[in-house]
Amino acid sequence: MASWGALVVLCLTMFIVVLDTSMMNVAVPQITKDLDTTVSAVQTVIALYSLVMASLMLAGAKLGKIHGAKKVFRISLWIYGAGTVIATFSPNIEILAVGWSLIEGIAAAALVPLAMSLIIVNYAGAKRALAFGVLGGFQATAAAVGPIFGGFLTTQLTWRAGFAFEVVIVIVVLALMKHLEGAPADRSQTLDWAGAALSVAGLGSIVIGALLAGRHGWWLARRPLRIAGLEIAPLGLSVTPWLLLVGFVILGLFAWRLVRIDRSGRTPLVDPAIFKIGKFVTGFATDALQSVTLAGLLFVAPLFLQQTLGLDALGAGVVLLPLSGAVLLVSLVTPNWSRWIHAKYLVIAGAGIMAVGVGMLVVVIEPGMGSWDMTVPLLIFGAGTGLLLAQVPNLTMSAVAATAADDAAGVQNSTKELGTSLGTAVIGSVLLVSTMTGVVVGVSGAQGVPVAPGDLDRVVVEYEDALDELTADEQQEFFAELDASVGGELAAITDKARYDAMNAALLTLGVFVLLALVAALFLPKGKLADAQHPPDTAQQRFDKRAPYPERGT
Repeated sequence: MASWGALVVLCLTMFIVVLDTSMMNVAVPQITKDLDTTVSAVQTVIALYSLVMASLMLAGAKLGKIHGAKKVFRISLWIYGAGTVIATFSPNIEILAVGWSLIEGIAAAALVPLAMSLIIVNYAGAKRALAFGVLGGFQATAAAVGPIFGGFLTTQLTWRAGFAFEVVIVIVVLALMKHLEGAPADRSQTLDWAGAALSVAGLGSIVIGALLAGRHGWWLARRPLRIAGLEIAPLGLSVTPWLLLVGFVILGLFAWRLVRIDRSGRTPLVDPAIFKIGKFVTGFATDALQSVTLAGLLFVAPLFLQQTLGLDALGAGVVLLPLSGAVLLVSLVTPNWSRWIHAKYLVIAGAGIMAVGVGMLVVVIEPGMGSWDMTVPLLIFGAGTGLLLAQVPNLTMSAVAATAADDAAGVQNSTKELGTSLGTAVIGSVLLVSTMTGVVVGVSGAQGVPVAPGDLDRVVVEYEDALDELTADEQQEFFAELDASVGGELAAITDKARYDAMNAALLTLGVFVLLALVAALFLPKGKLADAQHPPDTAQQRFDKRAPYPERGT
């Protein structure tokens, strides 16, 4: 514990932060029934958890620098524990959103970037590389192990037990905090509240736009957004493109403010100089794209396994076990491989292996398949994910000086959580909308009255609205009253729609995997910066140029 106690604290913390989402993915049907809500509502709560984290991480990292990383880390743990207690006893979806998405999300926004920066404080050289690899492995493991753990608790006890388990881990981590060393507070730093507000507004607008796309459309308005009785569909377009446009404009203003404050000699929320380091920028971009694919797969796969293949939550978790095991094993074994093979090529190999896994999933997802047909593709996808995650954190953070570690950790983890939130929103919306469309097309075709292409979206929207008005029990009662032949035909149509929708979701995942592969190709080579290999020339310029007290100006 004298040597690795700090890593234990950080790994346990990252484990429960990531476990939240992956554990609850397999419990979506049960949460929907227990809280009398919809899959879309639960999907929104899951995505909002990542959104809150992504939006506030820059501010969370800066608060750690101002008030001391260890102090802010401890306070955030207490807040996280309080949110977890609220989520455990939530009586409805609104209270669950407050406890989980809001309170836990706010606390995690400080915990995640501070965990990355505290590794730099507590470890150096080879130990630091190993620590980053293990931490990344624990993140990926939590994402992968979550389904079977959540499935077991949901099947044997209740989905609420998962949150209760996290409370226990928080208590353990607080007891082990004595092993964690923290950098001293820097009261000369200030928090740019206006910059923080711009980052929250920009990132929030983008993710909310993606969340609304499934229901309201990516371009044309499938249905208008209704707020207080007012219908919003400017120029007949969905609110999504407008929110995306507003989000990118606000982020542009945020970038302009960073440069302006930096040139005036004051402290920006994030030092803009880190964006001039190519290894850092391409590293966090690759990590964000990987997060989209992993989050998307871990949202749609449990739904498919339960709703289409008829497994319970535990069974779905067991089927995903090869993914979990591969991520854990590869991420723990390969961090030091960069001694013999440059990290860039390991990241490229990881993204390529992930692409192979997604392609194999598309091949095996077809009517009549067995749940274990997914074993090899999931194993391959998990191996690629583990290989990529074992290298990216150290590759990215080693490109930045220790004095900028907090800013770098905030940016990297903010984009990573943005990717997680977008993965759940985008891939989830593809699955749900494709399923509804497939059912409508199948039913209309079986009746001999095919829906005209121009009317298809309108009919799908009417079908979705009709389903939303029925509770889960009312839907089951409706199907039970159908004639056996009609019910059987409808079940066959629904199953085919779900298979086709799953393949559509996987193909969308494949696009993001290929983008991650392309981003990895642009990673620069060169030795990782450590005690034996000082930062490169670009990094030295970064250290000298900014007028901050901690840089010796």
